Amino acid sequence: MKPLLSALTLLSLCGGAAAQAPVFEPMPEGSQDVFLGLGAGYRPRYEGAHEQRLRAEALVQASWSNGLFISGLQAGWHLGDSLAPAWPRAEWGPLLNLQPPRGSEGRSWFADSLGPLNTTAIDPGIAVGPRGNRLLGMDDVDACVELGGFFNLRAAASWRFTQSLLGGTGACSGGLRWGADLQWLLPLRSPQHSLTASAGLSWANARFTQRYFGVTEPESARSRNPVYRPGGGLQELRAQLRWNWLLQPDWVLSTALEYKRLQGPAARSPLVERAGATSLSTALVYRF
Repeated sequence: MKPLLSALTLLSLCGGAAAQAPVFEPMPEGSQDVFLGLGAGYRPRYEGAHEQRLRAEALVQASWSNGLFISGLQAGWHLGDSLAPAWPRAEWGPLLNLQPPRGSEGRSWFADSLGPLNTTAIDPGIAVGPRGNRLLGMDDVDACVELGGFFNLRAAASWRFTQSLLGGTGACSGGLRWGADLQWLLPLRSPQHSLTASAGLSWANARFTQRYFGVTEPESARSRNPVYRPGGGLQELRAQLRWNWLLQPDWVLSTALEYKRLQGPAARSPLVERAGATSLSTALVYRF
């Protein structure tokens, strides 16, 4: 039971805005690990929205012994030595991330790795300005692919520092973002339960920030939003607490409490109604 729960603990931190590669544990040659699940998420319509909506979410996670992996909307390849005998241990490799589209109703679809039913039971954010759909009159944001890499450092079995750097292609061309998270697996007595805490931040350049938080002259003329040309800088601070409960040898209930807060140019955007949001998430996952 312990290997499964350990894998879920570390993989559960891969979803959301921060692109992270799952931990690569030693696997028998030619083997694979596949997780499929279904959850429900109560999320903001888009980053910075005050309104939140309940959504069903498909969860996908797969790893192969050669280091290849799929994690939600991400795919990559572990090139580090997973068999290194001593800590710290480095993990690195190429990473691909798919950014979902955004229309006037917000994000069109979600996919996570072992993640989320994001229910905002607590509402610490402050709405700025009158409520309403601030995306009306704004151009749709097309889906796009980001390419880059990750570098993770495991200081010990229970500590992990993750980093990723991604550049946009196609509709996202010119966008660049970097993210970092510190993860800690808290010690628990019961082998059926695990608890993981993490904290992190994201930085984005001006092109990426303009795509999601800027307002052009034509968009301003069609909407009630003033023209806004943000620069690059710190974009987000986040913290998460995740609890995994092993129900059966191949079934796990994964629940997370998460807080995110927009920063800098992103937080000052006229599209942002609330800079901070607290979410509660849950999902049922099966290991094949």
